[in-house]
Amino acid sequence: MTVQEVVKSVIKATGMTQRRLADAAGLSGQGAVSMYLKSKSMRVEALQTMLNACGYELVARDPSGKHPEFVIGDEVRPVAAAERDASDEDERLRAMVRKILEEEMGKSRG
Repeated sequence: MTVQEVVKSVIKATGMTQRRLADAAGLSGQGAVSMYLKSKSMRVEALQTMLNACGYELVARDPSGKHPEFVIGDEVRPVAAAERDASDEDERLRAMVRKILEEEMGKSRG
């Protein structure tokens, strides 16, 4: 999926229009959004601005989960578990599942 396709998908998912996105992102108008969406490349800053205006954030994530996630913004910062989308209850459930999986993995090894 290209950067432009990601932004188009976010616009569609949020019900945002190009005009509203331009206003929220501080761009000169709907034409500026259209220009970005038709371009062959997009600067990270423009991508970040448009995603943030739609309520999304740009995240660098290791698919294996072995390394921390980083939010790309004014300054790149690690994402703490408490900041992730999950509620406290979801985090407790994840911890329980991790514990069960670790126990099962230990049984299968030994």
